[in-house]
Amino acid sequence: MESHAATTEEVTKATDIQIINMSNHILSQEEINILQKGLKFCPTPEKQNTDELKGDVIDFTRKLRLAEMFHGREDKDTVSLVRNKSDYTPEKSNDEYLEQYITNITNKENFSAKPSNVKHNISLKEREAINALKNNPDIHLNVIIKEADKGGATVIMNKDFYKNKIEEMLSDTCYYEKLECDPYHQTKQEYSKLINNDKNGKKKIIS
Repeated sequence: MESHAATTEEVTKATDIQIINMSNHILSQEEINILQKGLKFCPTPEKQNTDELKGDVIDFTRKLRLAEMFHGREDKDTVSLVRNKSDYTPEKSNDEYLEQYITNITNKENFSAKPSNVKHNISLKEREAINALKNNPDIHLNVIIKEADKGGATVIMNKDFYKNKIEEMLSDTCYYEKLECDPYHQTKQEYSKLINNDKNGKKKIIS
């Protein structure tokens, strides 16, 4: 892999994740610090997402009622190995303690109150670095930030460089063959037959 000028190439060994910058974009120290936390790192939200919180609470109460409804029952459905995900939501349960708990956690005041004593997991400068990376038009247009295939490092590279490497790899006829048409529909039909028919070619009866 060719590297650019030494002034634009940074290899930083950190306590968390190695950052390899092969792009023309010069990273600030704060940007390096936040990238070292990994691309799956989740910063503490700046403000509470009320709609998301309500959805999570509703989903949680549904699971509580389902657990209470089916407690002690055996699942006798062993015919089908694949079942569609159910969206069934039970009515109020007969357990008054459970219903009181659900009433307490779904209280409107819980969603309107602002969280107090929130401990942020990044500094103000690191949060500003996230916004700088997110809102920088040059990065959006010309730079790719991704996890390395091996080693777990985070690599920053120019899009043109990345695109050329992909095209170079796909042009290797020892490993890749150019298709004349999209095989999606044919593959879909073959899988449908495999799923719906038994080994003798007869249609399965799934109850």
